[in-house]
Amino acid sequence: MAVPNEYNITGKLMGLGPNVLLEVLSQMKLVFDTQQFLGVNKKTFALKEHQRFGKIIESLNYSFDIMNPEYKEVTSEENFDGKVIIRKNFQGETSNCISQDLENGIWVIEAEFKNLHLERQYSIPTLGIVDASYNFPKSSDPSVSPQIQHNARFRSDGFVVCKGRNQYGNQRFDDNKLIKLELDCGKGTLTLFIDGVQQPIIISGIKEKVHFFDSYCTVHSLKRLTTPSGEHTSQEITLDWNYVQPVSYLPGWGYPMGREVIIRRRRR
Repeated sequence: MAVPNEYNITGKLMGLGPNVLLEVLSQMKLVFDTQQFLGVNKKTFALKEHQRFGKIIESLNYSFDIMNPEYKEVTSEENFDGKVIIRKNFQGETSNCISQDLENGIWVIEAEFKNLHLERQYSIPTLGIVDASYNFPKSSDPSVSPQIQHNARFRSDGFVVCKGRNQYGNQRFDDNKLIKLELDCGKGTLTLFIDGVQQPIIISGIKEKVHFFDSYCTVHSLKRLTTPSGEHTSQEITLDWNYVQPVSYLPGWGYPMGREVIIRRRRR
């Protein structure tokens, strides 16, 4: 039970008790703002030791930029609610890399796609990860070599592609679905959730720095968690991040160095 001095107010910041300061902290949306608040003085900095602090941190969004050379073709706009809308002004493939380095901890990106029935005429909307050391070239198709050998992505048609290797088995996702990718850097796994439901195909063996990337979407949030929500299931199918499909296995289809081939899982 809280004691009265935890709520004391004397007309200035130093007069606020820790519970009131935590309420102020919980109203913040961005990690940067929280860092500035904690650095005000020793009293605010001490909030890091409070048992509620971890839950508050999990609710915060990390700000990011789009690492993309197509400045005019691809634009991003942040709404008043913190959501970032990524738009492309042309028809065709594009790969938009999100600037936040993902190397330690548990990272989650939540996104939503619109007008997928139109977009599928020109490309397949995706959400995935790419080597942090690799920069997508302009107007790059992630399914074409050499891009394909540096990324893993979850496609809207239910396929998962990991460095050229393909697997079918996830649920398709359509407009207005909340799509979440959870990267557990400790376990080295990448898991997809559609409207909160974990999908069976996961990527494993991720032990290097990566970035999230997408084709185009509305990013609801980019967060760092203290505990994962993904878990092992009896239906789990694993693709190894460290296995790169040889280029000779990728039919050309008129693209330089080959393009991915879709292989459906055999029925048992």
